[in-house]
Amino acid sequence: MKLLYGPLYSRRLGMSLGVDTIPHKTCTFNCIYCHDGETTCLTVDRKDYLPPSRVLEELKLLAGQREHRNRRMDYITFAGSGEPTLNLSLGRYIRFVKSVSPVQVAVITNSSLLWKESVREELMAADLIVPSLDAATEETFLRINRPCPGLQLDKIIEGLKTLCRDFTGSVWLEVLLCEGINDGEEELRCMSRVIEELNVQKVQLNTVDRPPSLEEARPLSRERLVQVAALLGPKTETVEDFLTPARQALERGVFDRISSLLMDGQPRNLEQLCRRFRKSRQEMIKILTHMEKEGLVERCSAGSTRQYRGAKGIKSR
Repeated sequence: MKLLYGPLYSRRLGMSLGVDTIPHKTCTFNCIYCHDGETTCLTVDRKDYLPPSRVLEELKLLAGQREHRNRRMDYITFAGSGEPTLNLSLGRYIRFVKSVSPVQVAVITNSSLLWKESVREELMAADLIVPSLDAATEETFLRINRPCPGLQLDKIIEGLKTLCRDFTGSVWLEVLLCEGINDGEEELRCMSRVIEELNVQKVQLNTVDRPPSLEEARPLSRERLVQVAALLGPKTETVEDFLTPARQALERGVFDRISSLLMDGQPRNLEQLCRRFRKSRQEMIKILTHMEKEGLVERCSAGSTRQYRGAKGIKSR
C-alpha cells in the first residue's frame, strides 16, 4: 500500500495530500457510482489494517512541512480507496499529524460508522470532516450504497446529527446524485428535511464524474444540479470539475507522457500506468478521466480489468 498520495487537486479541498490507511476497496459500502470498481471486502470490522508503527513512520515525513513533492498543501486528507473510519487507529493518526504539521487535517467519510460514539470521538481532532449522505430513505440507501448487512440508514443519520452537534470544526456534507435513482422529488424532499436538522457549514452537491462501478449510475445535467441545489437550501453549492490554469500546468506534462506511451495503440491497465508514472490509483484515475474528456485516451475493457489506450486519431496530431 502507498499511504501518502498527491498532493493532487481536489474539487472541494484545493491541493490535498491523501493519506490512505485502508487496503484497496475495503469498505462498508459498495456504491454503484464508485469510480474504483466493486468493493472486494465489504465489512464493518474496525481494525489496524497496517502496523501503526509503519503508518506513523511515514507520517513523520510531514513534520513541519507545508509542501510535499514541491506542491503546497491546503489539506492533509484521510481518504483513499476504502472507508477511513474502518481503521482502528484513525484518531491516533489524526492527532499525530496535528502535532507535527501546520497543515489542516480533513477526513472524508461515507458516514456509515458515525453512529458509533468511538468513531465520532476519533474524528474530533480534525479541522474538517466531509461526510456523505446519498439517500434519505432506506429503499434508496440500499439501492445506491449497497451497504454491508446490518447498517441502517436511520442510525447513520442520527450519528451524523450527533457529530454535527458536537464537532467544533467545519462539516461539509456531500450529496452525490445519480439520475433516476436518488434524484426523485420525494427523495429530495426527505433529503432537504434531513439537511435542515444538520449543523453543517455547506452542502456540496455532486454527481457521477468518473467511470462508475455500474453503468446504471448516470450523471445529472448541470441544469438539473442547479435546480436541486435550490431545492436543498441556501447552504447548497454544486461541485464543479474543471482544470484551472494552475492545475493545467501541473498536469500537462503527465498528460503528454501518458499520451506518448499509448500512441502505439496497445492498451495498458490502471495498475501498469500507476507503476510506470509512480502515481497512486486516486491520482491516475483523476488524470485519465480528464484525458478521456479531452479525447486523448479511451477506455477499453478486458473482462473486469479497466484498460486505456490512445484515442483514435491521436497519432496524427
